Amino acid sequence: MKSIEKNKAQKIVDKIQSGMFDENDVDLLFLKLRAYSSGYPIFSNYSNSNYKDTHPSTTHNEN
Repeated sequence: MKSIEKNKAQKIVDKIQSGMFDENDVDLLFLKLRAYSSGYPIFSNYSNSNYKDTHPSTTHNEN
């Protein structure tokens, strides 16, 4: 993980640990960790499903 990305992720973790966070912070943390989640499918599964929920234009509707 690049240093700047690690710092961003750490800020989110710090916010969560402080108790002053919302669901967007959790979503963002999962998205940031997705690239480093090899062997831990919960990160990629959650991130993928959440991304589709928040970006409906990326889902394809086959009729």
